[in-house]
Amino acid sequence: MSTKKTVKLPISERALTQRISRRLAKEGRRLHHNRGGRGKIKQPGEWFITDANDKVDQWAMTLTELGREYGVLRKYEQLV
Repeated sequence: MSTKKTVKLPISERALTQRISRRLAKEGRRLHHNRGGRGKIKQPGEWFITDANDKVDQWAMTLTELGREYGVLRKYEQLV
């Protein structure tokens, strides 16, 4: 009996953030990293998206989640 092993292409965090940023720029939106700490936005999620007026539009826990949602991270790719 043979087993198929699926190999996924590695995508760096930088490459994925650029893909998402380019996709959002078409809509006038921006991707931000929530670094936490004093004076920062205190919401769940490591990443957030703002609209053209700099209002938080969406929160996301991971880049993978955002990449899949916006169709910039394919099924055969994975974040490394």
